Amino acid sequence: NLMDFPGHWMQKTPSQKDLDALIEHYKAGRFKKVEKIAMSLTKAYPNHPFGWKALAIAFKQNGKISETLSANNKVIEINPNDPEAYFNLANTFKILNKSNQAEINYKKAIKLNPNNSVVYNNLASLFHENKKYEDAKINYEKAIKLNPKFFEAFNNLGVTLREQNKLDESIIAYKKAISINQNYVDAYNNLGIAFKQ
Repeated sequence: NLMDFPGHWMQKTPSQKDLDALIEHYKAGRFKKVEKIAMSLTKAYPNHPFGWKALAIAFKQNGKISETLSANNKVIEINPNDPEAYFNLANTFKILNKSNQAEINYKKAIKLNPNNSVVYNNLASLFHENKKYEDAKINYEKAIKLNPKFFEAFNNLGVTLREQNKLDESIIAYKKAISINQNYVDAYNNLGIAFKQ
């Protein structure tokens, strides 16, 4: 609240107007505009993580992956206990095919917040891509335990089980995904592949 400060220049955090504008452009998919506003926020409030997080998202959407990495690192520098920052950093490393760094940062995110099913799902996906199917299975199951309606995780688990030649179990996982979301095309496709096998 600006009323708490003797002058606007002493404001320590971005204004609600700035945040609303940024969110509006984000929702509309105007990522060049998001990047521009976020860049100005990082200059005006260099020690506030919001601008850096927004900048990282904009960079990622605009295909500037190395800049995304730098912005995510800045968020962690400002707030080293932010699990979302480690998650975002891990996702960036995954895009860059740096599996070891991605795994380390997913695990840091989990350590700081062990209740985020999406982090377990992404870590499992990383393991799957690296053909570590048992590790993938364990982490998909953790994601599902945290969120029993996570139909994508059931589908992903099915794919991993199929890779392990556990076709009956994979069919059960696909059917569970479909029972949660009857419009989930990937699960129907994967179910068909499993039946064909």
